[in-house]
Amino acid sequence: MNPDDSLSEEVDDHIARLLIDDLPVQPIQQPILQPVQQPAGENSIELQVNNLQQNPVSRLIQNIPIQPNGNISDPAPEPGSLQFENRKLSAALIYKESEWRRRFGSIPGNLKLIYDKLIKLTEKMREENSEHYQDFENRLYTAIRNASPQRPEKWLFRAFNDLVSRVGAKPSWRAVASIVNCIHLVHVVSSDYNRKYTRVDSEYLQSKMQEFLENFLNEKYTDFINEMGGWEDFLDYYDAVSKNRDAEKPEPGIWEAVLPAAAIAGLGMFVLNSFR
Repeated sequence: MNPDDSLSEEVDDHIARLLIDDLPVQPIQQPILQPVQQPAGENSIELQVNNLQQNPVSRLIQNIPIQPNGNISDPAPEPGSLQFENRKLSAALIYKESEWRRRFGSIPGNLKLIYDKLIKLTEKMREENSEHYQDFENRLYTAIRNASPQRPEKWLFRAFNDLVSRVGAKPSWRAVASIVNCIHLVHVVSSDYNRKYTRVDSEYLQSKMQEFLENFLNEKYTDFINEMGGWEDFLDYYDAVSKNRDAEKPEPGIWEAVLPAAAIAGLGMFVLNSFR
């Protein structure tokens, strides 16, 4: 057998035991202290710790990024890349500012401006369509109350996953605004349910929402954002929408509704077929 094949099997087995709860983790062998003969004139015997390169399993797994909860992290995206911007924006949209700064660091100036404009736009949308948005809140809150799930944070994450997949199915800046309104919707319902009924594990919910949103943007919106010239194009969209809103006869557009019909259908599904 090729020695490398045996080594690979050993490493695979060790990693598998790290990831599967039912398997006992076999500890990596500790560095071995061995007596080493030295040339005459020096100490005859010294204890020498084997170098890390002498332990092949340690050498192969030492750079695997393990989170405190035991999960394996994805490598950080390259600064300046679209994936980097998607991670920063998704974190800022999901977490409170103090929390996303602690977890993900500060947001570059241009992204902070895009974030601020996106929040301003969606707040105005909800303000000018308050009855429409309140109806969404009532529908989602009724659904989770009827379901009475043992793990409400998991239920809410599945609701968020479904809503974002629906409203963001066709990439556009309007769809991005609808996604942000979905985030706000889930946060409001989560807070109300936590206060009135059962504790919601916000740490779990927010981490899953951020992870899903980042992956969703990377997988579904990369081509669209690149075609538009990057996230900076949203600023032009924001200016155009704001001017249209201030016109005497605004054209039908984003101000008609806070969330599209697809989201209404999705919430109807949750109300009628609530899952536990």
